[in-house]
Amino acid sequence: MPLRGVVPSVWTYNAMIDGYCKSGRMKDALGIKALMEQNGCNPDDWTYNSLIYGLCGGKLDEAEELLNGAIARGFTPTVITFTNLINGYCKAERIDDALRVKSNMISSNCKLDLQAYGVLINVLIKKCRLKEAKETLNEMFANGLAPNVV
Repeated sequence: MPLRGVVPSVWTYNAMIDGYCKSGRMKDALGIKALMEQNGCNPDDWTYNSLIYGLCGGKLDEAEELLNGAIARGFTPTVITFTNLINGYCKAERIDDALRVKSNMISSNCKLDLQAYGVLINVLIKKCRLKEAKETLNEMFANGLAPNVV
């Protein structure tokens, strides 16, 4: 990919990865990540967040494998990273997986944001898991967050 001695930056790679992810071309996005690493450019949180977001469109297990591999290589997930995965699992109605990711998020000292709580509470209510929805709402209040009005 380097042309005329110009080596792409992490920003260049990320723009390409993000574009491929948003257009559903995950194979191409993952190929750019591989090329990026091959050229000595380390993926950052933007890289992983884009890829995980894209993979959550139907390849949730692959998204979590990517995250686990990134963590093993020293990546520290952000609230966006975890929330993307929680949102993906909730959309797929894999509630127990979403709750497991939430637990991993908490054990990683990463605080849930309003979006993560909102998507969890919403899916718990839809699946009549009202006790868990109430517990999650109370946890949200205890963490100083108030629900938004939609």
